[in-house]
Amino acid sequence: NEQMQAIHFRPADKTLDEAKAAVWLEKAARQKLTEAQSQLAWHYASGAGVARDPVKAIFWYSLAAESGDVRAQYNLATLYLNGVAPMDAEKAAYWYGRAADAGDGAAMYQLAVLFEEGRGVKQSYRMAEVWYEKADRVAREKIAEAEKRPVEPVWQRSLSLPDDLIAPPASPDKEARPSNPVAKNPVVGPPVQRRD
Repeated sequence: NEQMQAIHFRPADKTLDEAKAAVWLEKAARQKLTEAQSQLAWHYASGAGVARDPVKAIFWYSLAAESGDVRAQYNLATLYLNGVAPMDAEKAAYWYGRAADAGDGAAMYQLAVLFEEGRGVKQSYRMAEVWYEKADRVAREKIAEAEKRPVEPVWQRSLSLPDDLIAPPASPDKEARPSNPVAKNPVVGPPVQRRD
């Protein structure tokens, strides 16, 4: 919502003020606002604007996950699986399962991997196949939806640049390039946590 977005950005330059965001998120999280709990947990897990604190990250993710926040369920599972929290593959499987049951394709894939490897669940190639197929179906649906949308340059979607730095192509046959060196050579890889 607009109030949540407003606390994340300095009005003058639209840059993220992580420390200020964390302060306001904690106030909102204490009022049991699930989205704030999940975002505050991300701050504690990543150390953005606050001292990195896995215990607080798990606390806030757990509250949001119990309230049904699918992103929090996925991220909590990831913390348990990667050992950021005390490593607990069973808890990871539980939370990936909750997120997968809610339709999260990434959680479906992670759950399939756990079944394939027998981590946190009884090893089962059949269950792995079921979850891989469900994840594939979700991915195909997202691709079909994306194909219906107008195409915009990847660098425009993947970076949070101020509007005045995003220039339209110079001519129809020549695409404008961003001046940001990160945009020219983006690092691609799966995030540890999602911050959708």
